[in-house]
Amino acid sequence: MLRFILALLICLIFPTLSVAKTHHPSKTHVYAPLTIYDYIQVSCRGPGCVDSDELKQIIADVSNDTHVNPLDLLTLVAIESSFNTHARNTVNVGLMQVNLAFHKAELNAADKFNARRNIEVGAAIYAACLDKRHGIRNDALRCYNGNGDHHYVNRFTKARAQLVLLADLPSSIQ
Repeated sequence: MLRFILALLICLIFPTLSVAKTHHPSKTHVYAPLTIYDYIQVSCRGPGCVDSDELKQIIADVSNDTHVNPLDLLTLVAIESSFNTHARNTVNVGLMQVNLAFHKAELNAADKFNARRNIEVGAAIYAACLDKRHGIRNDALRCYNGNGDHHYVNRFTKARAQLVLLADLPSSIQ
């Protein structure tokens, strides 16, 4: 029941992401559920969009290494960079928007836009935040974001809920 209510709320909040329009040979419109792959393609703009299969493998590997929930990692990539490996602002770079001012030793200039290395460093930062905040996700997100912004936690929560629906994940990793 809770999953149904969550699905309904997500469809109301994100109506354009809940279904994809496809064309049937008879020229009637068929609506099919979006997948994670569709979500990545819809979300990413410009050059540098990460390959869905590569991202899936990186997330799985890094999640196993750091013991961070893979859905949390995927959601961080979604809200930080919209799946664009070349995303940057003043000091933050890559898929996980790693802050070079604080993490220059972990992420050198050659690797800052490398998808795997950027996610490894970002996941290590997030794992440290989880440890520091005793595993409380919202507190760890504020730590990761660096400014304690509750809007960041809200964005994460909405994006994560959307990804849960798209991925049809087992409850063990939700």
